[in-house]
Amino acid sequence: MKNLRFILFFLAFASFASCKTDSKEKQDNIESAQEETSKDFTEKANRNPTGTTSVKEENPPKLPPEPAYTGKYKRLDDGKENETTCDCNCLEINFDQPVEVCIDKNDKLRIQVAYAQTNDGKVKMYYVSGKGETETFKNIPWDKFDKDTPLAIIEYTQNGELELDWKGFTQNKELAVDYAIFGKKNLEGKFKRI
Repeated sequence: MKNLRFILFFLAFASFASCKTDSKEKQDNIESAQEETSKDFTEKANRNPTGTTSVKEENPPKLPPEPAYTGKYKRLDDGKENETTCDCNCLEINFDQPVEVCIDKNDKLRIQVAYAQTNDGKVKMYYVSGKGETETFKNIPWDKFDKDTPLAIIEYTQNGELELDWKGFTQNKELAVDYAIFGKKNLEGKFKRI
C-alpha cells in the first residue's frame, strides 16, 4: 500500500513538473516568436525594395507653419471679390494677439478673435469678446459665449487661399442656436491673401 501511494505521488509530481516545464517552454517559444516578428517588422519597415530607409517613397505633405497663415485675407466667393476695399468681408490672421473681425456690417457687429494652429495644420478661431446689437437681438450675451470652443476652422487650400468653416457661437459647449448664424454670412467661404 505504501508503494502504491509512493508511485501515485511520484507520478503526480512527475506530471506536474512536466506540465510546468512544458508551460515554461511554451512561454519561451511565444516570447521568442514575438521578438522575431517584431524584429522582422522593424527590418521590413526600415527597408523597402529600392534600398531606402522609409516605408513610403514619397514624403508626406508638410503643413504650412503659422507664418504661412499670418496676414490679411479677402473673401473670394461673396460677389465682391473685384472690389479693392474690405466691406465686412476680410479676415486678418495674427497668432500673437486678438484681432477684430466684422460679422455683420448692417448691424455693426464686431468680435475680437484669437487663433491657434492645430497639429494637423488647420487654424482654429476662438471668440474673445464682442460688441453690437441687432433690432431683433437687443441684448446679445457677449460675455456668456464660450471662449474655449472654436467659432470656426480655417484650412489652407492652395496658392495662399484659405477656406473658413463657420461653426458658430457656443454657450456651455452647446451651440447657441439664436446666435449661431452671426458671422456665417460674411465669413464662411474662401479667402485669398491681400
